[in-house]
Amino acid sequence: MKILFKLYLLVFIVSFFGVASRVLPEAFAADLIAGRSNSLSFSQVLAQAARRPTVLAAEARATAADLEADAVFRAAWLPNIEARYSVNDRDHNLSLPTPVGSLPLGDGSWQTFGTRITQPLFDPARALYAIPAARSQATAADYSARRRQEEMVAAAGHVFFDIQVLDARRQSLQKYLEALQKRVAESQILWAGGRILKADLLKVRLAQDNVAQEMLSLNQHRKVATWSLGRATGTPGPVEPFGKAQFPAISQLRSEKSETNLTETNPPEINSNEERSDLLALQHQIVAVDGQGKTLRAAALPRFELQLQWTWSDQDIVTPESWGEGALALVWNPFAGGQRLAQAKARFAEAQALDELLEEARQGVRLEITRAQAAMVVAQGEIALGQTGVEQAQEYQRVTRERFLAGRATTARLLEAEAALNEQRTKSSVAAIELQRAHLEFHLAEGSLLSLVTGYGN
Repeated sequence: MKILFKLYLLVFIVSFFGVASRVLPEAFAADLIAGRSNSLSFSQVLAQAARRPTVLAAEARATAADLEADAVFRAAWLPNIEARYSVNDRDHNLSLPTPVGSLPLGDGSWQTFGTRITQPLFDPARALYAIPAARSQATAADYSARRRQEEMVAAAGHVFFDIQVLDARRQSLQKYLEALQKRVAESQILWAGGRILKADLLKVRLAQDNVAQEMLSLNQHRKVATWSLGRATGTPGPVEPFGKAQFPAISQLRSEKSETNLTETNPPEINSNEERSDLLALQHQIVAVDGQGKTLRAAALPRFELQLQWTWSDQDIVTPESWGEGALALVWNPFAGGQRLAQAKARFAEAQALDELLEEARQGVRLEITRAQAAMVVAQGEIALGQTGVEQAQEYQRVTRERFLAGRATTARLLEAEAALNEQRTKSSVAAIELQRAHLEFHLAEGSLLSLVTGYGN
């Protein structure tokens, strides 16, 4: 009996360190990376993702559009001041013939300096259409930047959840690996005692090696995911997540799991016209493009200007050295080759195309919200199922192991029981994470994600 116990202990130590030599270095390397990298909670990840360079670029474009709108307003109402200076030269001097001889009228070279102020009084194209169109364009750019910010926040949240899923799988796989190490040691003793074939022992070892390789793969994927989280938060380097994500309760979630609630013909109630930034951006873009078309069409109307001018010249002795002029001008360009009408029709056609895209985008919003609600219902069911699934898998694994030791179950059946237990553990851990992911998708689809960035628990 003592000999069998020593043999069991020796085989267990050898098998454990054989696998540990392949798995532990990867885990140790991951711990080193975690020690050197930044650590952020879920709320911190979302807050930093809201200020990543991609978001700042979108905000800069929105600022540029706002400045363009300000430029259109200034061109419509503020004066235009122009100054000019010239040096002129004539090939002969002007003179006036008289009975007593020629009277020179000035030199062949002279200088002229003048300034001109043009004050727009009323330009129908700019005042009635161009200014509102530019403002709508700037508002659309602002809403587009806000939607881009929401998408970047959601992308960072997904990476956070991906790492949590990897950690859950690694944790379950580690327990599975430890169980297989024990199975290898037990199978070694049973094979030494002639109770199982060597093929059965090799089958358990192969399963252990496969799980060790899968653990190695998960460690590498997690290493890449931390760098991806760093990019999603605008951090130069890997970022380690810590804590858990906890979204506020969603009153819009239909908690009933019946088939009728998920397939009812009425779409979910959403404020698509008021909530979603991308829909608001499309609406303002339609107004802007339509206004651009009306601006082109209104360019055929006359405009009124006040013109003031002062000129100084030393050209000749007849005209005064300097003089001023003033005029109330009506400027009218009724025909410009027909290009304005064609361009206006093109802008109206584009506005119609954007209107069709807006209707389809509204349908897409309803689909996204319905999909997120369905995902939450499924995840809640997975959580409830996982609580009993792990217990049942543990009991099945215990009974199968006892039958295997008694010679009434095959090695394949024992490995199936171990794999089933690992699968149930993984499903139970991942289901809670997927529920939070579905919450994230719901808030993104609804357009309320940014309002929650500072309200998460860790």
